[in-house]
Amino acid sequence: RDRAAGLQTEVDRLRGEVVFSDVQAQRLAELEQLLGVEALVDASAGLGGYEAKASPIVTRSVSPWWRAARVGIGSSDGVIRNSPGLAGSQQGAALVGIVTNVSSSSADVAFITGGRTEVGARIPDAGRYFGLLSSITPGQLQMSGIPKEAAVKTGQAVVTGGFGVKGLQSPYPPGIPVGAVTSVG
Repeated sequence: RDRAAGLQTEVDRLRGEVVFSDVQAQRLAELEQLLGVEALVDASAGLGGYEAKASPIVTRSVSPWWRAARVGIGSSDGVIRNSPGLAGSQQGAALVGIVTNVSSSSADVAFITGGRTEVGARIPDAGRYFGLLSSITPGQLQMSGIPKEAAVKTGQAVVTGGFGVKGLQSPYPPGIPVGAVTSVG
C-alpha cells in the first residue's frame, strides 16, 4: 500500500509537470508569434498614423466564437480607444477588431466577427468598389454594397477601405488586410 501511495503521488506530480510544460509551450508559441506579428505589422504599409504595439492576449470571451479579448498593454503603453487591433500568422497581419476599453495596463478588443462592428472595405483586384463588412454569423463576415459588375472572385484579398459610415471618419486606416473572399453570391 505504501508503494502504491508513493507511486500515485509520483503520477500526480508528473501529471502536474506535463500540464505546466504544455502551458509553457503554448506561451512560448504565443510569444514567438507575437515577435513575428510585430515584424509583419512594422513592415506593412502605413497604419494611418498608429504605432504598432505587440501584446499577448490575457483573456478571451467564453463563447464558442470569440467576440472579444483583453490584451496585456494599455494606456501606459500608448494604446487608445478606437484603435484597430491586428493579429498575425505566417500569411501576415490582418485586422481582427477595435479597442473598445482601455485601462493603464490592458485594453479590450471587440472582434469584427463578433456581430457589433461594421468595417468599410474593398477588394483591390475587383475594381474601385467599396463595400461594408459585417458579421451576420458569428465568426464570419459578409461584404455588402459591391455591385454585380465588380469582378469578385474566390480567393481575392479584402482590405480596409478607410471610410466610415454615416459621415463618420473610419478608425481603420485604408489598406489593412482583413481576409480573403471565400464565396461570391
